[in-house]
Amino acid sequence: MLGNKGLNKRAVSEVVAYVLLIVISLSIAGMIYAWLRFYVPGQEQKCPDNVAIVIKEHLCTAEKNINITLQNKGLFNLSGFYIYMSNETGALPILEPAFKSSSRTLSNSERGYMLFESPLLPGEEFNMALSYSLNNRIEEIEIEPFRWQDKKVVLCRDAIIREKAQGCG
Repeated sequence: MLGNKGLNKRAVSEVVAYVLLIVISLSIAGMIYAWLRFYVPGQEQKCPDNVAIVIKEHLCTAEKNINITLQNKGLFNLSGFYIYMSNETGALPILEPAFKSSSRTLSNSERGYMLFESPLLPGEEFNMALSYSLNNRIEEIEIEPFRWQDKKVVLCRDAIIREKAQGCG
């Protein structure tokens, strides 16, 4: 009888060893999954298709200022926009103009970056005055709108507009 008890204890210890091996393996797999979850990019947020902004008019002054009127021609609210200017036609826009004044309250007016305190509604216009000094001329203006979606800034790359700046040089 003593021989049978020894065999049963050995069988239990093997089962415990296999259970521990499985638990440790699953724990390591869970930790690797949790770690990799942050390294794999999630689904990229996109702007809706019907986002559109236009430069209704622009006027350059002798004091190296440019007055621009924008209009939201899309179906969605806009949270703000990036504005760049270039002193060469077709060149990458490099100049971020200095903000001077606007027709709306902005929560941020850094160089080249405008964030509206309240969204620009469809059909609504926005007037602003900017200062430029890159070689005393502007050849092209580029505007890229953005929206706040799910507490993130989403750039509207399909709604980027470029316009030649007539009379700014």
